[in-house]
Amino acid sequence: MYSKFTINIPATTANIGPGFDCLGMALDLWNKITVEEGFSAFTIKGYGENDLPADKTNLVYQSFILPFLHTKESIPNVKLKCFNQIPIARGLGSSSAAIVGGLLAGNHLLKSPLSSNQLLQLASKQDGHPDNVAATIFGNCQLVIENKSTLLTSTIHVPSTLKAICFIPHDSMSTNEARKLLPKKIDLKDAVHNISRTSLLVKSFITNDLSNLSIATEDKLHQPFRGKIYPLMKDFFKASLIAGAKSVFLSGSGPTIIALSDNKIKSISYQIRKIAKTHNIKGDIRIVSISEKGAHIKA
Repeated sequence: MYSKFTINIPATTANIGPGFDCLGMALDLWNKITVEEGFSAFTIKGYGENDLPADKTNLVYQSFILPFLHTKESIPNVKLKCFNQIPIARGLGSSSAAIVGGLLAGNHLLKSPLSSNQLLQLASKQDGHPDNVAATIFGNCQLVIENKSTLLTSTIHVPSTLKAICFIPHDSMSTNEARKLLPKKIDLKDAVHNISRTSLLVKSFITNDLSNLSIATEDKLHQPFRGKIYPLMKDFFKASLIAGAKSVFLSGSGPTIIALSDNKIKSISYQIRKIAKTHNIKGDIRIVSISEKGAHIKA
């Protein structure tokens, strides 16, 4: 017997410009999964309620059973109720949220035999994007490194004054399709460009020096190639920076665009809406904080 409990799971943004596949950041935008004892049942409200499978093929349930398979324990009958505030296929970590939420639920029922790092390994294997799942689990900004098939993470504390202005288009973008656009080989100068920017980005966050943040989030490894199927990306970038954003980048593989700033939020939002309206791109703007907390359980 156990009491009903809820898992809160944050949205995430990966790459943050130059940190391709190694930087992820949690956002104050949450999915919730309520777990109750009883015969197996699955309900979904919010994003995906008419599209995602409400059965045992759902990614939440497939992840929920992993701790039981890992520990060779019997899988219990549960009622899972999902309330999704994270848009699907928009570059905001909805898949990572489903995986981490399911894993945490299963691990909690087993009285937490798996450590956070073990959950990270399982989630990354399931999702394929360690930058997203690291931020989902640990919150804040996470640097994640693969070393001999083991993932290492380090927290980078983002200035609390920063807000993320997220433009979320109504049309989705496939992560797999966006990844197919990336080249097999890169120029050495482009690699150096991204290494230097990623280093500056980490320094900017930990020292609370936002003066060079626009330079620190420049990228040559993925955004120029993804821009081929998202040609207006540059227009959104330019308008955001002119309006006063500290930086702007594609969230994950897109299509969401995120501008970071500690002021002029209304002006930046207005200019983004103006570009969208001019080119008849329908979407929503969400202004959220960076979340210091990762996924967690609320009894």
